[in-house]
Amino acid sequence: MAIYHLKHASVGRSTHAAGTAGAHVSYITRTGVCREVIGSDMPVPVAGERGGEARAWLDRQEEADRKNARVIDKVTIALPRELNAVQRVELVRAFAAEVTQGRVAWLAAVHDQGKDADNPHAHVVLRDRDLETGKMALRMSQSGSTEMLRGTWERVCNAALERAGMDERIDRRTLEAQGIERVPTKHIGPQARQIEAREPQGSWKIAALTEERAAAHGRLRPVVERAAGFLARAGTLAKNLFGRNSERSTDRPQPAGAVAIPRQKNLEPQEAADGRTPEGLKQIRALAGRTLDMLDGINALPERQDRPKERMREAVEAPERPVEAPRAVEALSGARAIIEAAQRAREAAQRERDAREATAGPERPAQDPFARYRAQSRDDYLLTKSAEEYQEVIYLLKTNTTDVQYDRFRRGDLSAIAHITSEPVFSRQLLMLAELDNRSTGFRMGHDLERLMSDNRDFLAKTFETDRDRDRDYGYER
Repeated sequence: MAIYHLKHASVGRSTHAAGTAGAHVSYITRTGVCREVIGSDMPVPVAGERGGEARAWLDRQEEADRKNARVIDKVTIALPRELNAVQRVELVRAFAAEVTQGRVAWLAAVHDQGKDADNPHAHVVLRDRDLETGKMALRMSQSGSTEMLRGTWERVCNAALERAGMDERIDRRTLEAQGIERVPTKHIGPQARQIEAREPQGSWKIAALTEERAAAHGRLRPVVERAAGFLARAGTLAKNLFGRNSERSTDRPQPAGAVAIPRQKNLEPQEAADGRTPEGLKQIRALAGRTLDMLDGINALPERQDRPKERMREAVEAPERPVEAPRAVEALSGARAIIEAAQRAREAAQRERDAREATAGPERPAQDPFARYRAQSRDDYLLTKSAEEYQEVIYLLKTNTTDVQYDRFRRGDLSAIAHITSEPVFSRQLLMLAELDNRSTGFRMGHDLERLMSDNRDFLAKTFETDRDRDRDYGYER
């Protein structure tokens, strides 16, 4: 099945570290996954050449740009699996030609082998500078540029599928706009899949996400439909019970000449004149009890990790239970009170969980995800040796801290990762990587934070260059 995916991002001189554009070309042309590299009006490296002359060319272009220039635009597109390797390459070439119109330089790397054999996609790099004037030609920084790319990709890809005789088509609209009743999926990403492949127990994040999807598809719709049915039945029964004259009619003023009907204190189990029996009251009382169970089941969906599936099924399929209130009104009032009490209890439990997570962080898996980097940190001033390792460490930091904790840490607060490590050198090495993440994402660092980060780098340099010679123990081998 052909799927639609297009991601548009940019690399700028003021938002990214120097050489990021060239490093991106080196990454997308790496050995193992890249089948072919194509391009126009710029050096085109061979697949597996790690950028080659194209990286050096981009570095020179970046140096010539103004200090706040947009160096390149990055576009990632999912290629249809229905097409063969040659057709995919030609599809990427047609897309780039349609977007650039021969006015700017571009390069594309097609990934459809190795670990990306089941996930064919292409990385397109656009250098938005007119070949003749040197000015911006595509205006990729303006509003609407991403939507233009999305529409162009949909049109070019569907045309390629039609030429290949395929019935499949891609659609850039949302599932709701297409009229498809399905819960949208979430992108897991390559780092999480690498962790899953490397660790025996797999990625706990992927397991949680998989369980969330299953719960959303298999539990949410039946529960909501059953709840809607029960509420509809409750409304019908209430209308039948209270929409006619009842024993309360004796409490209202009687018209002149009317014969007063004595109020019955105890209803006998025989049919009344208007067709109602005490069995109707029993039904609505039982229905109120089942509705409570249904609400508990619905509210328990986000807490599926704390509530076993068997208990959820019991909540959804609970048998009718009689409500012993003497009257239907009292039964409904009692039901409302129970619902409000349950809601207050749930809110209190949620506040307690939020407070616990804010101080201790999210629950960590049994296996330490930082174990490899703890050992690796003993060897050098730099914690990571490649862009892949750097991205993995940043991913681990963000997934093992809350948003508040990571924001505190990226501002220099080492206590925010106390649940990860208490080692002074290792924590400062992680802080140095967070500083690189700040610069690559355009995070604004004030003068005080810049000075703190500089002191952090000086501390690490001094530790690895002089303190080992003095045999000072920082938990590292000599």
